[in-house]
Amino acid sequence: MNKAKIKNISGKILLLILFFFIGKFFKNNLSLIVNYDYRINFPYLIILILFLFYTAIFPVIAWRFLVLKLGGRIGFKKSLNIWFLSNLGRYIPGKIWQFAGLVVLSKKENISKKISLQTIIYGQFAANLIGITLFIFLFRDLKNYPLYLLYPLFALYPILLIPNFLKKILNGLLKLFKRAERIENSLDFGSILSYFLMQIVNWINIGASLILTVLAFSNIELATIANMNFLFILPAAWTIGLLSFFAPGGIGVRESLMTILLQRYIPLELAIVLPWIHRILISLVELIATLGAYFLNKKNGN
Repeated sequence: MNKAKIKNISGKILLLILFFFIGKFFKNNLSLIVNYDYRINFPYLIILILFLFYTAIFPVIAWRFLVLKLGGRIGFKKSLNIWFLSNLGRYIPGKIWQFAGLVVLSKKENISKKISLQTIIYGQFAANLIGITLFIFLFRDLKNYPLYLLYPLFALYPILLIPNFLKKILNGLLKLFKRAERIENSLDFGSILSYFLMQIVNWINIGASLILTVLAFSNIELATIANMNFLFILPAAWTIGLLSFFAPGGIGVRESLMTILLQRYIPLELAIVLPWIHRILISLVELIATLGAYFLNKKNGN
C-alpha cells in the first residue's frame, strides 16, 4: 500500500472519529433542553443565528491577518476552509488535533509550518491572556475585591506591545513548557496592537452572542443583562474550558462555570440550560460554515 493511499485512509478514519465525538456530544446534551419551557422570541432568534455566523467568521479574519503579517500568502476563501476544518478537531479529546489540522491544511496551501505554528502561538497567547483577564475581572466582582488589584495586570498590556519583549516572553514560555517551537519573525508594534484589538473584539462578539441567546430563549429584558460583567461571562468561561486539557472543546467545564456566573442575573433553571443551548447552536453554525467553506473551495477547484 503506497503512502498516498495510507494517508487517504487515515484521513477518513480520523473524520469518522471526529463525527463520532460530535454525535456523542449532541446525544448527551440535547435532552437537557428538550423539556425546557421556552419563551422563544423569533426576531431575536434570527438576529442571534446571523450574529453567530459573523462570530464564527471573525476569527478567520484575525488568523489570516497574522498569516499575512508573518510573510505568508492566503486568500480569504482558503482561510475559511483551513480554519473551519481544523476547528472541528476541538471535539476530539486532547488539545492537539485542532492545531495539527491547522498546520497540515496550511502546508497544503504553501503556508510554511514555521508561519502556521507562529500564528497558533500568537493566537493562543493573546486569546488566553485576554480571557484570563476577563475571568479575574469577574472573580474580583464576585468576591467584591477592589479593582486596583488588577492594575498590575492592566499595566502589562502596553509592555506586551513592544515587539522584542513579546518575542522574548513567548519564547520563554515555550521553553518553560518544553516546546521545541520558537518565535522567529517578530510582528511590528502596529501589527501586535491590531491583533490584540481583534482578539478583544472577538471576545466581545462571543459575549454579545450569549446576551442574544438569553433574549431569544426567554422573556428577560435587555436592560437586566446589558452590563459589562454579563458580557464577560462567556469569554471567561470559554477560556477556562479551553485550558481544561481533559475536556474536548471545554465541554462541561465551560457550561458549569457559565451556570455559576449566570445565576446571579437569570433564574437558575435558565442558567443551567442556556449554556447548552448556546453550545449546540454555535456547534451547528460552525458545522454549516465548515461545509459551506469546503464546498465553496471545492467549486473553485481547490
